[in-house]
Amino acid sequence: MSDNGDLDRTKIELRGVGKRFERHRQEPLTVLDSVDLTVAEKGFLSIVGPSGSGKSTLLFMIAGLEAPTSGEVLVEGQPIKGPSADRGVVFQEDAIFPWRTVRRNVEYGLALRGVPKQERRERVDRYLELVKLTGFEGLYPRQLSGGMKKRVAIAEVLVNEPQVLLLDEPFGALDYVTKISLQEELGRIWQRARLTTVMVTHDIEEALFLSDRVVVLRDGGLRYDVTVPFERPRPHELRNEPRFTELKERLWSEIGPAARSAPVVENQA
Repeated sequence: MSDNGDLDRTKIELRGVGKRFERHRQEPLTVLDSVDLTVAEKGFLSIVGPSGSGKSTLLFMIAGLEAPTSGEVLVEGQPIKGPSADRGVVFQEDAIFPWRTVRRNVEYGLALRGVPKQERRERVDRYLELVKLTGFEGLYPRQLSGGMKKRVAIAEVLVNEPQVLLLDEPFGALDYVTKISLQEELGRIWQRARLTTVMVTHDIEEALFLSDRVVVLRDGGLRYDVTVPFERPRPHELRNEPRFTELKERLWSEIGPAARSAPVVENQA
């Protein structure tokens, strides 16, 4: 489990955040409306909700890739003004250059920042070992499986040693067996790296297996907030336990159409 002292400290805060998209000859589309949210230092928060609920938009605002229409997003009390190396993003589509080897992909950001060659090599080696890609440094993306490409994408972000890890449907395009394997690997990596992490996912089981806390985003706001009660490390068998299944069903009921008229419920254990 994360240290309780860490979880008492706020790393990310959204204050009254709204997002509206202008549309040609139509009324503006309001995606988010007065969202308040805090993310704990070294915590793992997952955001789930129906398609089109604004999950990725919220994540991109934390990343600095989108600006709120109203309200503000802060990291350690400072408003976010744009992207930063302190906030690393793993997208659903892997940002991997097909003409570069695994090593040269992972070191790309470091090279752009002018990190010396020896330091680049040491850091790349360290993070390739973390994602279990040692020995595959000289391969090209076309020679890798989908799961291995995703490990490269994660290493590309971690090698820059951000303070915040942002994940946008990171395993959504993978087959079930690969997805389950990478979820377990991500849990292991998170326990070693201890980064403040925010993940957007449509997979409720994935959210519960990985997170300290899960929030449901729908109808423009946060409609459910649950603290995940399971100890770490979390074994694969946890997914079949009644308490896990019950919480999964509860979250599903909060996402589905029947939940749209239900009151907001927060911080349920």
